[in-house]
Amino acid sequence: MEQSEPGDTAPDATDADDERDVVAQATGVLVAQFGISPDAAFDKLAAAANERDRGVVDVAREVVEHGGL
Repeated sequence: MEQSEPGDTAPDATDADDERDVVAQATGVLVAQFGISPDAAFDKLAAAANERDRGVVDVAREVVEHGGL
């Protein structure tokens, strides 16, 4: 069994944290872009992901990189 170094975090936890962070950032971008609530922004993000047949995290990354939908 592989031992982790002190201070290392589980890879799954880090990935999940990164995904939550990018979704939160994208939600913030959409709040600013459209002047809507965070809940409405997340709904808009989820709808865009559904329309594009992609994951929410993938679309969130695009929103953060490009500054909006």
